[in-house]
This record gives sequence, structure tokens and C-alpha cells, in this order.
Amino acid sequence: MDQETAQKLFYNAAIMVFLDAPKALHFGIDYKSWQIGPKFKGVKFIPPGLHFIYYGSVNSFGDYGARTGFFKYFDEKEIIVKEWDPNVEDLKEDSEMDKDQIERIKYNIREFDQFLGPYPLVPQDKESVNVYHRWLSLTSKIDKKVIKWILPEDGKLKNDAQQDNAMGSSSTVNSNEKMDADPVDQEKYRLKFTLIDLKKSYPVNATTEEITKYSLDKSYLLKKIIKDDYKGNLNLFLGEFQLSYIIFLIGQVYDGFEQWKTMIILMLHCEEALETYGETLFKDFLVILNDQLRDFPHDFFYDILSGENFLRSSLKVNIFIYKIYLLYNNYYKLCVININNYYYYYYYYYYYYY
Repeated sequence: MDQETAQKLFYNAAIMVFLDAPKALHFGIDYKSWQIGPKFKGVKFIPPGLHFIYYGSVNSFGDYGARTGFFKYFDEKEIIVKEWDPNVEDLKEDSEMDKDQIERIKYNIREFDQFLGPYPLVPQDKESVNVYHRWLSLTSKIDKKVIKWILPEDGKLKNDAQQDNAMGSSSTVNSNEKMDADPVDQEKYRLKFTLIDLKKSYPVNATTEEITKYSLDKSYLLKKIIKDDYKGNLNLFLGEFQLSYIIFLIGQVYDGFEQWKTMIILMLHCEEALETYGETLFKDFLVILNDQLRDFPHDFFYDILSGENFLRSSLKVNIFIYKIYLLYNNYYKLCVININNYYYYYYYYYYYYY
């Protein structure tokens, strides 16, 4: 990066100052992480928009400990200051920090320049992936409304609190563990995922025929939650799908995986709903899913308990439904999804002039 570009970024991009960071802390932002050195005091050149900042301990063997992180929307030229509290081995709350010190740091920010690591705007070393472009593609539908909808008030994630986070997701918690949990902490870190009950995917007072139909085809359930929970906002649904993926993959909170998995099973078991959402929701969903799957090892989706691959079986069941419907409507573009070396070919919607 040349000096002129760096100077322009310095004055327009956001900055995070990290005071008193412990040595050998594992620190990351979005799709990139490092084991920090003794001179580290934060990150510069942060592009405006949504970012996920996370950190965790590293033992003498180089193994990473529990990860904690927070989501933050950075404005242009914004400077935020965080400080490490060794007593709790976490960041201090904003209310605990010295406001005068924060203002002094912001005023003298240039003095910190040499101690600020640059946000990875371009591939580093032999990396073939542009970290920032990858982050943008994985968060394209996540806006401030989605963040407020799902995350705790301060946007913070703690993966060691996942066992206390039973509400709003399909995960369960041992009753004794729940009794011992601090209800204040439990609520503080609760993820407010939309409740999707795949076992009750048919209408109330449904006939035997309807129960059979909508137990196999989840279209009724999809339409119901889009109307009742998302108020018809398809981007909110897609944003939650993307956020649940980030919460699990980078935040390392298992509830994110459970919600992500549930939403995939729901979408890939819908046939009737294609008539309503084929050219909108399903098109965007398949593009997002295909993009997400680039980062997973082939054996990740293998369920040790059931001996089944939920994603592969879901895709296999629905391949002919998607092909026939989409080809019939003449809206198509080839999408290849590789699961455990099985290639599934999907046609998703694009108008003729795309």
C-alpha cells in the first residue's frame, strides 16, 4: 500500500484502540486473526460498516481458549477505545473506562499509528482470498435491524455461555446447569434467534392429509414465520441466516450452527413455497449457501450421533424439485454445491438479461 493511499485511509477509515492487551492474546477482526505481539495497541484502516472483533487466550502449546467477541457498526472516521481488564480477563465495560483518557487518545491518535495493525484490505503473503471482500459477501444481508433483532444489546458473544442459551434456538440445557446459571448473565448473552419448530410444520387443527403433506413439505411453516415473525421482510430472514453462520463459524457459539442448520433444513424441504418465493428468497438463499460452503471441510457436516449428513440428504431430496421448477420458468443460472465430493447442480433464478 503506497503512502498516499495509507494516509487517505488513515483519515477516513475507522480505528479501534486496544489498551493493555495481554501478551500472546489471540485477536481477530472479521475473517482474519493473529497472535498479537507486545507492541499491539489496536487496528487501523477499518472500512466503515459491520465488523466482528474477537479475542481469546492462547496456552503454552499454542491452543486457543474460549473466544469472546462483539459486533460493531463502524462509521467513517470513527475511533473506539477498548481496555483490557486483567481481573476478569476480558474488556472493560464502556461505563468503567476513563472518559477523559478516551478523549485524549482520540485527539492524539497519530501517536498510536506505529502500534496499530492494518485491517487486511488486500491479500497478505500467499493468501488467495481477499479477506474484506469475503467478509462483505458473507454479511451482505446483515444490517443494523438484523443485529438488533438477534444479538444482545451490546452485540457481545461469549461462547462459554452457549449452554445457558436455550431460548430462541433448538439447543437444550441440562436442568441442573440452568438452575446454577446466573439469570442476569443468561439474559445478557442470550441470542434471540427466531424459533423454528420443524416438527410442527402444519396448521393448527390440520386434517390428516394436511399433517402428512406439510410434514414433508415445510412450505406452510416457511410462509407462516415470514408473515408472523419477519413481517414479510425477506432480507431479515436472509440476514438471520447469514448472522447465524458467522456466530458459529467465527464466534464459535454452537447455537449459531443449530439455527443455521434449522434454516437450511426448512428451506430445502419446501416445494409449494417456490411459487411464492422462488424468484426472491430462494434465489438469494442458494447464492448465500453456496458462498458459505466454501469454507467448510468436506467431513464437517457428518453427524456422529446419527451417522447422517443433514445437508447432503436435504440437497439430494430437493434437487429435482428445483431443477424442474426453475427450468420450467426459464430463469436459470448454474450453481454447483460440493458436499463430501458429491456435486449437486442447482439452477437459481436470474432473468434473461442477467
